[in-house]
Amino acid sequence: MAQPPAQQTHLQEAAYHALNSYFNAHPNEVLEIEILPPSHEPTNALLLQDDTCLGLPKKILVLAFLHARSLFFATKHSTTTDIPDSTGNSNLEALEATRVILLFDPEHLTAANYRKHHLRSITQHEQRCTYAQAELCFLDSILTSPLHRQSKSPTLWALRAHVLEYLLPERNPGLQTSLETRPAVHVTVARELKAVCVEDAGVGEEIWRD
Repeated sequence: MAQPPAQQTHLQEAAYHALNSYFNAHPNEVLEIEILPPSHEPTNALLLQDDTCLGLPKKILVLAFLHARSLFFATKHSTTTDIPDSTGNSNLEALEATRVILLFDPEHLTAANYRKHHLRSITQHEQRCTYAQAELCFLDSILTSPLHRQSKSPTLWALRAHVLEYLLPERNPGLQTSLETRPAVHVTVARELKAVCVEDAGVGEEIWRD
C-alpha cells in the first residue's frame, strides 16, 4: 500500500536531515560511504554510522535526494546567506542540499555548478582555501568510496580539478611560502585532472564554463 503524501514527506525530511547532519559532523574528513544491501539495513536507525564510515540503504538515499532536490530549487535563488566571507550569492540550505544531490546523482550539473560558483564567491583567499580543502574532502569521500557510478563521474572529477586550482600558489599568493617546494606537483596534478575530465574525455565541459 502506498504511503500517504504527508507521511512520505516526513520520511524524506527525516532521511535528508540524518544524512545532512552526518556531513556537517565531518566537514574536514574523507568519509567512506557505502550503499547497504537489504540484508544489512539497520533496524533502529536510518543510517549505519561508525566514525567516518557511513552505510545507508538505497531507499534512504532516494528519500534524502527527493527532499534535497526540492529544498535546493526552493532556496538556490535566495539572497539570504549564513555563509561568512561570501558575496551573498550562495544560500547555506541550498549549498548543503547539493551534497546529497551529488551523492545520489553525480551528474547533476546545476548542483555541481552551484558549488563551483560558491567557491568563486568567497572574497578572502584564506577562507576560500579553507573551503576548498573541505570541498576536496567531500568530493574525495564520494570519489574514493565503493560507489560504482559516483566514483567514475566526469562531473565530480572536473569539479575536483576546479577546486584544486584554488589551492595552487599562483591562484593564492599567500600559499607560496608553505608550498614553494611543491608548486610544480600541484600544477601537474591540476593539469592532468583537467585533461582527463575535459580535453581528452570530451565530457564535463559544462563544469568549466562560467
